[in-house]
Amino acid sequence: MKRDLKSLGIDTQGKTKGELRAACPFCKNKHERHARRKCFSVNLDNGTYYCHRCGAKGRLVGYGDGIANTADETKPKTEWREPTWHPEFVNAPSEALNYLVEQRHLSTDTLMTLRVSEPWIDMPPREEEGELAPLSPTESATANGETPAITAAAENKPANGEQKKKWKLEQVVAFNYFLDGTLTNIKYRTTDKRFKSFTGGRVIPYNIDSVKGKKVCAITEGEIDALTLHECGIKSVVSVPTGGTAKVTWIDEFWDTHFADKHLFILALDNDTVGHQLRDALLKRLGSDKCRLVLWSNDCKDANDQLCRHGRKSVVSRVERAVHPLMENVFTAYDLESELSDVFNGRIRHGKRVGLQGFDELVSFETGRLVIESGRPGDGKSEFADELIVRLNLLHGWKTAYFSPENVPIALHLRKLAEKITGYRFEPSQEMDSRMFDAVQHWLANNIYHILPREDRYELDTILDTAQMLVQRKGIKVLVIDPFNRIEQRLSEGQTELQYISSMLNRLIRFAQQMDVMVLLVAHPRKVNRNSTDGRGRRVEMNDINGSSDFGNKADICLIVDRNDEAGVTTVHVDKVRFKHLGKRGQCMFHYEVINGRFNPCSLGRSMNHEGDMVMRYADVQWQTQPWILPDGTLLQPVSATSASALPHLVDSAQQSIPF
Repeated sequence: MKRDLKSLGIDTQGKTKGELRAACPFCKNKHERHARRKCFSVNLDNGTYYCHRCGAKGRLVGYGDGIANTADETKPKTEWREPTWHPEFVNAPSEALNYLVEQRHLSTDTLMTLRVSEPWIDMPPREEEGELAPLSPTESATANGETPAITAAAENKPANGEQKKKWKLEQVVAFNYFLDGTLTNIKYRTTDKRFKSFTGGRVIPYNIDSVKGKKVCAITEGEIDALTLHECGIKSVVSVPTGGTAKVTWIDEFWDTHFADKHLFILALDNDTVGHQLRDALLKRLGSDKCRLVLWSNDCKDANDQLCRHGRKSVVSRVERAVHPLMENVFTAYDLESELSDVFNGRIRHGKRVGLQGFDELVSFETGRLVIESGRPGDGKSEFADELIVRLNLLHGWKTAYFSPENVPIALHLRKLAEKITGYRFEPSQEMDSRMFDAVQHWLANNIYHILPREDRYELDTILDTAQMLVQRKGIKVLVIDPFNRIEQRLSEGQTELQYISSMLNRLIRFAQQMDVMVLLVAHPRKVNRNSTDGRGRRVEMNDINGSSDFGNKADICLIVDRNDEAGVTTVHVDKVRFKHLGKRGQCMFHYEVINGRFNPCSLGRSMNHEGDMVMRYADVQWQTQPWILPDGTLLQPVSATSASALPHLVDSAQQSIPF
């Protein structure tokens, strides 16, 4: 029955085209609770309407209020060209068929059922092939051959004399588009991903006949994904005719005949930016309540990728567990089956170690983490951070960007790094000659970058934007911020300092995860009171970091550097390690060598001072005096002779399982 907007009580509010949403005139009085719910869709361009709750549907006439009465108008019928069907090319032995079967894991039964063929047609060359030129008379004559292959080519050959690249006859994959059993369009594809469509064919969804009369319909982004779902037993499936674009007007033409009766739409789209845009457009057009989203494995982009990597059962499982759009960001153990299996079977590895005996047994590092380091002023926080950076680069190739306003002039900071890597004072000497200087300068220039905004613009936005550029252009894996309190604070109106610090830490965590880097943040502690009995200051703890306890709460790893000048020992306390595979809490001792700035593993023992008294002093030092770089630029692993035998994993740390 045809109705008009006035009889339905629909107010267009001046809108004359596009889609209008309103309360359903058929069911709103039956459900008082949902009387205001806009579940009724009216397409003002073609007059169709549909209620997403009660299912009422039809076509309007006599629009009124300036809307054209398209239902009663007679439109000229579009003349489509219909291609010639060549069934002899279905399942024809060819390189194209082998590509679908062997590389795409599709069976010949699926290809025959959906009538995928392998004809010979003229295809445009790759971009790098040939120059623009008119078709030759010989090429034009080829189109007049009598074989079905040449006939198929003739239907798609550019007209003689057109300025096109030279085309050549090739055997390709042909996806045949049928509507009510009649071939209406063809899309061609080569194995090296060159595409072409039949000229003048009608634009329809691929495999649309399969969804007619079905209550559930799966939608994919490409023909191969539709074939994949069919291969896995999901037969009611179409592929969008427009590829991964957000234009979904093709639904309107087939709404009444193929889609209006659907109870559920399964969106099995690509997991990329284009696929997300298409997803959003389909959700808006079909209604999110009637849609479910398929979430592919983290290592898969689409349905066929899931089939090739994990098999049919995995594809079916993913489709069966398709989620409501609002559940897209919710994960269960089934969604993380491969990661959970790795954990269960002990395949998860520890992070990157730095070659310091004692310290390596406590903690390792990985990207995507926030590491916070603290300690009293002068106890060596920055020096120990530099030690970690040099070792991570030498052992694992991690490049680093520093935001360190306290290490200015930058050349003085580079001197400290140079002394650590060479083991010598950074001044002319027999060991530190011009060749060694050139080797060190080359290493510094290619692995260490300093972020120093001009005009004292030390905002976090500037730092992270510059660091992101260095990730993309230089491949840095570590961002060092030393110290945190040199970042300018710009509190929003009504925002407290605690809220501001929490927000900044959250941004650093997101940056580490999104950019796949490790953020090493050096933060000063508040004033720590001395012990009232002996007057000695207690060591700093992670909750002593100045400004907020969130420093310790939000860190993945928290290190505290504590130096005892009398004993000549620097103790590094690992106060927090969030995940077991990265380490555990504990402490280790080092003797800091002033000449080269290196931290040498040691223990604490008793020795006699100049006055003859027994005092606590460093002992059993594992001296590391050898250079870690040679004059020819060769890099050596920073492992002392005494610790090398104790740490065999340093040669190939990626091959070791968790020791904790």
